[in-house]
Amino acid sequence: MPERRWLVAAFLFPLFALAAGGCGHSASENTKPPEVDLAWAHPLVVKAIESARTEVLIRPDSSDAWGRLGLVFLAHDYTEPARESFVRAKELDPANFRWPYFLGYSFEQTDYDAALSAYESALALRPRYLPLLLRIASIQLRLGSFSDCEATLLRAKQLEPKNPYLLMLLGQMELARNQVNAAKVYFREAIEQKEWMAGPAYRELAKIAQRRGELEELRHWQQEVSRYPETARIELPDPILQQDLRRHEGLGKSLAEQADLALARGDLQTAVAKYREFVQQRPDIPTAHVNLANAYRFLGELESAESVYTDVLDRFGPNVPALFGLAGVYEQTSRVPLAMETYRRILEIKSDDEQAWFLLGMQQEASGDLENALRSYRSAIALDPRFPQVRLALGVALLKQGNALEARQHLEEAAALVPGDPVPLRYLEQARESSKKNAASGRIQTPPAVEQN
Repeated sequence: MPERRWLVAAFLFPLFALAAGGCGHSASENTKPPEVDLAWAHPLVVKAIESARTEVLIRPDSSDAWGRLGLVFLAHDYTEPARESFVRAKELDPANFRWPYFLGYSFEQTDYDAALSAYESALALRPRYLPLLLRIASIQLRLGSFSDCEATLLRAKQLEPKNPYLLMLLGQMELARNQVNAAKVYFREAIEQKEWMAGPAYRELAKIAQRRGELEELRHWQQEVSRYPETARIELPDPILQQDLRRHEGLGKSLAEQADLALARGDLQTAVAKYREFVQQRPDIPTAHVNLANAYRFLGELESAESVYTDVLDRFGPNVPALFGLAGVYEQTSRVPLAMETYRRILEIKSDDEQAWFLLGMQQEASGDLENALRSYRSAIALDPRFPQVRLALGVALLKQGNALEARQHLEEAAALVPGDPVPLRYLEQARESSKKNAASGRIQTPPAVEQN
């Protein structure tokens, strides 16, 4: 449900917005619950909405009944009727923190001013709720209100100074103020925290290295980033949302789908619990076991992940996703020979897997085996000539080998595949300079053979 997720985006936590207009109805105007078109809704969703509407009709003066209706609407992307319901619940019980909080949450991506208005009402009722402070700070940061953002983050820091989401926001605020070194300190500190998916912090550090032209550091951070799922949407742990909203999202979804959703939004503890429950119900499905292992891995519980991946291979035989996950665990625990062996096992099963060839080459290069790394990179390119990362890796490896002429060809290809990316351009400049020096010294290099794409 992308409209409502608090995601970690390229530069900020995906921030939120709202339209304050239309939320000031009188009590008499809101006695009838909103109606929505349920023609295409899942039967369980229809049942939940009809049940919640019936409760409001029976108890029209109950803030809990209106609030529950709003939650059911919001859980299934009926945003406008959800807002109407929260407004009515707030009118009936102005002292209840949840109703202005959910109202603000419903607006996070559509109108920042209205979001702040609703959240400030909630803050007056519960000034020490950390997720609320971080949501407010995120909006203030996106609006460029740096002094307000800093003040809000300082309040949050007094509550939980090592919270990784707080540290990320502090780093992003420093970046926005062009205090890059201070930002790096916060991002590195965020990485050190446990039980969250640190991919966003690695991405921020990679971007900083790229902007500064720190190429070796960039490669290091990019390698760390590659250990996290590209689709993961990292969501701030929020007990109020978990207790009151997330439970409604499971309507009409299987246990496996609920687990997948939790993993996709970065709610790793829930993902592990759901996958474990599903695996107990259906121990015959290897994909569920692999997903459980993935959740363990992203949570940092590498021993548990390795155990599950190994169990999948023992029970179900060769399984490429399990082998990729196991190789990733070996990489994270610096067991390079085992990682290489596992990538070779993948290639025995699927010799045309360019990603396996590429990752094998990376491990071979890391172990100092440049010749075999070059062979692996070439195998990946033969399978996919438009694979920019492997073009870059091959070009850099050839530079290390001293073959500037062929390196230049692959770096030119990499630069063409990712226009505007400064990394291949910087290495390409190195290759050109090296070629000039070779020409000046009279050193002759054999031109590379033309590839048949």
